[in-house]
Amino acid sequence: MASSGTELAAYRAVGTLYNALMTALVLGLVMRRGDDTARDYVFRHFRRQHLEKFLPGLQKLGLADEPDAPACALYHYHSNALGGVKTGYLRESDRKAWVRYPPPRWIWKGTAIAAVPHAVSAAMLHGWHGHNGVSLNNPALGFVCTGMTVDGMPGLEGYYFDYGRPLKESERVRFAYGTEEMPRVDWNAQPKLETASWPEERRLKTFRAYALEYLRTMLPTLQELLGPADACKELGRVARRRDRRKRWRRDRAPGWLARGA
Repeated sequence: MASSGTELAAYRAVGTLYNALMTALVLGLVMRRGDDTARDYVFRHFRRQHLEKFLPGLQKLGLADEPDAPACALYHYHSNALGGVKTGYLRESDRKAWVRYPPPRWIWKGTAIAAVPHAVSAAMLHGWHGHNGVSLNNPALGFVCTGMTVDGMPGLEGYYFDYGRPLKESERVRFAYGTEEMPRVDWNAQPKLETASWPEERRLKTFRAYALEYLRTMLPTLQELLGPADACKELGRVARRRDRRKRWRRDRAPGWLARGA
């Protein structure tokens, strides 16, 4: 039986809430505990997700037999698309493949991006992108970041590259602003999964599940970093503030906006 409009709106609302909690938590850590704590949290969060999801995800997406660089870029392209996040992909060769996250960034939604330090955004790349080669048993694979939105660039972009030699840990993620940029792509010609034919209910449930994974990872990662008591305080604080802001918007919005808020 098809879901009602109310149920579909609920899937969207829950996914949006979990998205907002992730953003609010990181900004709260920056403000109250400093850049270093926020950076460590983001690094641990994405490393935990990487270790849980990357290799099984390659299998599920049918990418396990692809060369390593294109497989990694395609993984980010497809896995983000499932969560409703627009991502670009370009394969230059078996050794070099680009991925791009154009604005607006899912994790740093709206004006929140103006408060995100470089090191906090870069921690995502160190936590996930820089570890792909290790997980694939390919010590020559690294990620070159050619721009991040938090630094005023028109998107976060970069490429996976197989250097043909073992990399030091410090070389697994390299920043090379101004040296290269991702070639333009035809968005209509990008690879596609079968999701375009999915009913709206399935797409919204996947959107909700994508955001839920951030919450599921958030709890143990924050406890590991701050301890159970402080983790509860931080998460409780941002959840209450987010809820109050949501209620404020709803109570002051015109009827049509409040129903869709």
